[in-house]
Amino acid sequence: MYDTVTAKHHVELMEALHSSCISRSVSESVMFKNKSFYIKKYREGRMEIKVTNGDVINSILDATHRGKVCVINPGSYKTPGGKFLDGNTGKEETLCANSTLYNVLSEFNDTYYNSNREFTNKLLYANKALYTPNILFTDNDGVAGMADVLTCTPPNKYGAMRYREVTEDENRASLLSRIDLILCIAEHMGVRNLILCDYGCNLYHQDPREVAEIFKSQFNKHKSFDYVEFSIVGSGNYKIFEEVLR
Repeated sequence: MYDTVTAKHHVELMEALHSSCISRSVSESVMFKNKSFYIKKYREGRMEIKVTNGDVINSILDATHRGKVCVINPGSYKTPGGKFLDGNTGKEETLCANSTLYNVLSEFNDTYYNSNREFTNKLLYANKALYTPNILFTDNDGVAGMADVLTCTPPNKYGAMRYREVTEDENRASLLSRIDLILCIAEHMGVRNLILCDYGCNLYHQDPREVAEIFKSQFNKHKSFDYVEFSIVGSGNYKIFEEVLR
């Protein structure tokens, strides 16, 4: 069981053991807003698409033999690491609990996250992302590997529709634009191996079939990847993604 004490100890341990790695990740991180940077100029990849039901840390470490790996972090829009320091175990918190990620994200609290806090866009949030390279991941057996992390928050469908009178169409347009941004950034950064998830489907109540179908449609124009894995915990969303993307 993860708790606040364990989380804080992990952060301190990562700083003590991997301070140079953390500093490098911070200095080489890139903040993105919208996709004015994007120019389609990449060769097509093999586009092997796989859906797995299991541990995202295992997915990351298993993929490192393929070369450069990037994993999506559908993390908090306003708080580095989400509720990691509170002992929560969501998607972002799981990534932080097994890596140097929190140490890196916390360095952007006064820049990236503060800017986000000033503009929540009716809880749909904005097309913004933080790309943090060379995050060190380890599993429970001490197996280690490096992966880049792309932090980009999904639209909060539940909050936006319940409290901000956002429509289904507005949410879908925001979701499609956000997924397009993720793939544009990954291509821009030269990623060939991409670890994705059931983006926004649990915490933010996005519909899993709609999310899977949007990803599938976006792969018709974003074809530069060799390996794409959707790492999903739980049978419900896994079955839907597997059905849509097989």
